[in-house]
Amino acid sequence: MVAESNIRELMRQKDDLEREIVALQADLDENGVGLHGSLIDREGFPRSDVDVYQVRLSRNQLIRKQNDHKDVMGLIEQALHQAHARARAGVSSAAASSTAEEAADVPGVGASSGAGAGAGVDVNALRAFALVSEVTPGGPAAAAGLQSGDRLLKFGSVSSSARGAGDNGDLLRALQQTLQHCENTPVQMIVRRSGSAIELLLTPMRWSGRGLLGCRVNGI
Repeated sequence: MVAESNIRELMRQKDDLEREIVALQADLDENGVGLHGSLIDREGFPRSDVDVYQVRLSRNQLIRKQNDHKDVMGLIEQALHQAHARARAGVSSAAASSTAEEAADVPGVGASSGAGAGAGVDVNALRAFALVSEVTPGGPAAAAGLQSGDRLLKFGSVSSSARGAGDNGDLLRALQQTLQHCENTPVQMIVRRSGSAIELLLTPMRWSGRGLLGCRVNGI
């Protein structure tokens, strides 16, 4: 059983793993091979235009980090379920009260300050294309800090500023397609909440509830 008091440490591990995953993905993208690109040329020899050894090393590290991230997310989900269960049961002990407050204050679980949101992105030029109408406690969306009422401005490469973005219906379909390819992979997103742009990192993944996000998103 995971003690609720460990939520902060688990969230720190989650954040560290996500930074490492993003860095490894960027390294593979810079080499132009990604996670699945071929390392063999047309003649069947190792490609001379990439560092094959380094790419293989980065790929192995990325897979291990993604597996570790999935394990940590599972522990976070378990700890959050315990905290919410105690809160619903009305446990009056100081420890239980402290745990429930801690779960709400942890960055990426409760409200986000939004510091640095949209760095490098002109958020004022982004159009909201979807509304988060419901967030299920203990799911990936809740762990990332997503809240009901958030308006989605950007999800990975999906935004109104993307080339050939189309209308909101097109963007919502693009979001659904993106989800099929980013399971267990952290995705940077920007939402508008109470007039402020907030940047979050959400990892779509299978959990005890429905879907990969643990939230309901409607077109607007």
